[in-house]
Amino acid sequence: MRWLALVVLDLAGCGFSAPCGSTACTATPDALDPADASLDADPSCAALWSFAPSNFTPCTMPVHSTVVLDSGVYTYTPQTGILTNGGTTRSLPSAGSPRVLAVSGFEIRAGVSLEIRGNEPLIIAVYGNSTIAGVLTVSANASTPGAGAATCTGQAGNDADSALTKSAGGGGAGGAFGTIGAGGGTGDTSTATKTLGGAEMAIEGSPTLEPLRGGCNGGSGGQEHNTAMADPGVGGGGGGAIQLSVRDALVLEGSARVQASGGGGGGANGISNGSGTHEGAGGGGGGSGGAIFLEGKTIAITPTVTVCANGGGGGGGSHNTNDGGAGADGPCAIDDAAGGTSDSTGVGGLGGTLGVNPRSGGAGGGADAGGGGGGGGAGRIRIRVANGASPTGFIVSPLPVLN
Repeated sequence: MRWLALVVLDLAGCGFSAPCGSTACTATPDALDPADASLDADPSCAALWSFAPSNFTPCTMPVHSTVVLDSGVYTYTPQTGILTNGGTTRSLPSAGSPRVLAVSGFEIRAGVSLEIRGNEPLIIAVYGNSTIAGVLTVSANASTPGAGAATCTGQAGNDADSALTKSAGGGGAGGAFGTIGAGGGTGDTSTATKTLGGAEMAIEGSPTLEPLRGGCNGGSGGQEHNTAMADPGVGGGGGGAIQLSVRDALVLEGSARVQASGGGGGGANGISNGSGTHEGAGGGGGGSGGAIFLEGKTIAITPTVTVCANGGGGGGGSHNTNDGGAGADGPCAIDDAAGGTSDSTGVGGLGGTLGVNPRSGGAGGGADAGGGGGGGGAGRIRIRVANGASPTGFIVSPLPVLN
């Protein structure tokens, strides 16, 4: 385990400005679902939003009544506007691009989790106070990306040379976002020329998270010798994107966790071609961490809270009939995600975390051993406090941008 980070945020003098200036503005009446009595116009918007939130205009949003998540596991899909908890559903339409869910208040109680799903980033705009004591996640799960993850051109590992009797595929590169995505390991061959893994991916996106976007997927592994055709590892999904903008007080307390971690790259499958010749395929690269953006008039975060956007581990390359192991999803801790195993040296690279770049996939260690996938890079975290009051220490990975 890496060292524990307790970060004290000092955001005095951030220079927030009022959203409406000297001109009064009011919220637009409900244009999404007139039958939903939980929506109101909030005519006090201009007077009460004392700062200009990022990535949306608050005075034009229809506002739902307070949302309190008090028991169980919830999912919310911005595109459909449906909040589910077991067999219970509630219509909470969102609007705009990125999607904005505007509510009078927002609370996730201890022991409760909310997972955001779908293809778009989500902004939860709170026209009052918000308390998070449970889990809010837009993390990837293996190859399934988090909500709002970017679709990136993953650096796939190269396919094996079919002219060689023994040759194995290269590992895919890890996805990039706040840090690089690590390169994939080379696949071994029966010659001095090895099969290249995917190239290192360059940093993407803006530290300010304006516009709001998620992380990148990892590249897939390269195919083995084409007479055998085992399955290369698929790239891990990128972490998604979540923004929580609170007009008044935002409190994160207890065991609260806000998570946008990348998914682990898939391990390659091994196979024999039936004639005694065995080949190896490359492991998939890990997905990068995504985006977490917290802003409010005041923000209080207790030391037991964790905010994380770590990269996923790369998948292991296959060797003969032996499969490579899958890389681990990015953890919500200071630990880096483990790479997938291999019975050769084509292990997956570790995912990126606090202050540490992801590691490259291992090179296949035999004439028919595939390369490991590279680890996914860390994501991005931004925390913005309007009145300059600093939260106390809390656990965070990677380090946030403070403004």
